[in-house]
Amino acid sequence: MQLRTMFRNARHFLASSAIVAVIVAVVAGVGHFAISHTSYEAEADVMFTSEAFQTFDNPSAASEYTTHLITSYSDYLTSAAVLEPLGASLHPAVSSKSLEQSVKVTPSPMFMQIVYSSDDEASTKRVVSNLVKELEKVVSQAPHAKGDKPLLSIVHASVTTAPVQGTDRSITKSIVVGILIGLLVGLIYLFVRAILTTTIHDPEDIAEVVDSSILGRVSTSPSASEITPLAHNISFMPARDGIRSVALCPTSERTNAGAISSAVAGSLTRTGTNTVLIDADLAHASATQARGLDRSTTGLSDLLAGRATTADVLITGTQDEADVIPAGTATDNSGELLSDEKFASLLQELGSHYDTVIVNAAAGFEASDSLTVASKTTSAVVVVGQAVTPKRALSDHLELLSMSRAHLDGVVLARR
Repeated sequence: MQLRTMFRNARHFLASSAIVAVIVAVVAGVGHFAISHTSYEAEADVMFTSEAFQTFDNPSAASEYTTHLITSYSDYLTSAAVLEPLGASLHPAVSSKSLEQSVKVTPSPMFMQIVYSSDDEASTKRVVSNLVKELEKVVSQAPHAKGDKPLLSIVHASVTTAPVQGTDRSITKSIVVGILIGLLVGLIYLFVRAILTTTIHDPEDIAEVVDSSILGRVSTSPSASEITPLAHNISFMPARDGIRSVALCPTSERTNAGAISSAVAGSLTRTGTNTVLIDADLAHASATQARGLDRSTTGLSDLLAGRATTADVLITGTQDEADVIPAGTATDNSGELLSDEKFASLLQELGSHYDTVIVNAAAGFEASDSLTVASKTTSAVVVVGQAVTPKRALSDHLELLSMSRAHLDGVVLARR
């Protein structure tokens, strides 16, 4: 996919991407605030004094001895023998392994630092305080020097507890986190939709599939401002053998092509063009319904089946409406009826009396009805549903039109 096409596709999903981003931002922000907990860190600073320097003749040996002793105490404090009962005193689910990963004991000459953090302030302080007590206990059992003085003793031990900076619960922080996550998800959604979309959204998409004129862009409930330019363009379509018959062939029922066909015929009539509308959508009678006529009204199917004449089915329109031949009685053999020479003769007959014959075809080209109608008219106009018709489907439709020897004279984009 070309980068230009991807950016063009992205424009059509800006609104939905914004909605996704807002929803995700709200959910992420609320979720972040709900699970946010202030973390607390307790720190113990322990200072030692040693009689080893007075007892040992070699100062280096005294220093090495005290350092080794403090290191052994550090290893002891992080052992399972200490941490397992300590964890059990906090909660049965707290294991020595989890405490071992959280407790940090840093020994250094004549000094030791104990650090522990958790979400519970009381438990945090309790862990460090208990470790200090355990340290005091083992240090009190250190060997004694001459004069019954211990070779190593604690001269100072302090425990401080404070919140960990940046972990406090904050509405502002949760809002920022929510916005960032929402923007990220919204952008990812926009990018994925732009990459994966294969449906027709604008005239540029149609131009990628077919080199044909875009006659107009109309809504499924077309307004006069939308229909007038379309009707004007159709009025200039070439007549063949003095007859101008135009089939509007929708790619999908969701285009509401019956209303578009009826509106085009009415617009042409109001401009002085003698126009007749034929509803060849025998399955759904979409143009018949758009004109406000009942499905049981005698019409095209009855004429082609030999149950009525042209005079029987032709309904004269008002000053602002075109004459119309409704779809007629519902039938199961619409393809067979439309393939009959009677339909071609009807187009010839009406074409000799009217300036323009507008034919509303059935939706989709997979069935033969629409192709049959398009092949028998002098011009075919494909009505493409915006965000409904895939590019591949449009390409297949146009290929079938070409195979049926229809004359494609333009495309209409039907907006939702």
